[in-house]
Amino acid sequence: MIGIRQDAAPDLRDVFAKGVPAYLQAVDLSSPTNSSPYRMTAADLRSVFKDDPWRLQLLANVDLLLDRLSSKGISVSAFLIGGGFVRRLRDGSKPNDIDGLALYTVAHPSSDVAIALAAAVRDAKKLHIDMRFCPMDANPLIMAKSLVFYSVLFSKSEGNMEIENGLILYERE
Repeated sequence: MIGIRQDAAPDLRDVFAKGVPAYLQAVDLSSPTNSSPYRMTAADLRSVFKDDPWRLQLLANVDLLLDRLSSKGISVSAFLIGGGFVRRLRDGSKPNDIDGLALYTVAHPSSDVAIALAAAVRDAKKLHIDMRFCPMDANPLIMAKSLVFYSVLFSKSEGNMEIENGLILYERE
């Protein structure tokens, strides 16, 4: 039978029932719309993790930190989540932290932005967040390369070269 590609966004229940895979169906039937990273809002994440207080706390920590950045003119519209936070859903174990890439823009570029981002990385560690940053208002090639690099990094276990899981694109706006 010939497969028919369906580019509609997947039902999040299917995504989590399958352990957040890179692809929900055969690769030739997949597209950026129906595969990893899976787009989710705060409400989606709260619903999915309603029975997982640790993951909810990690997400709250992310929001706290990103809201602090917002007060400094650094707006994070999306946070790419991967690593053990996602991978450990398959076996039900508790992740050590949440790995993520903050996609940001700045209202007024200055040296204060670099200082604030460096401080946020240090603060993130204290909140069990392994946070990286990617500017969305800089050279598009920097953004593309960063997204590809971190997507691969966050989709595999340390020391392993195989993609093990998909990612969550937490849309904050």
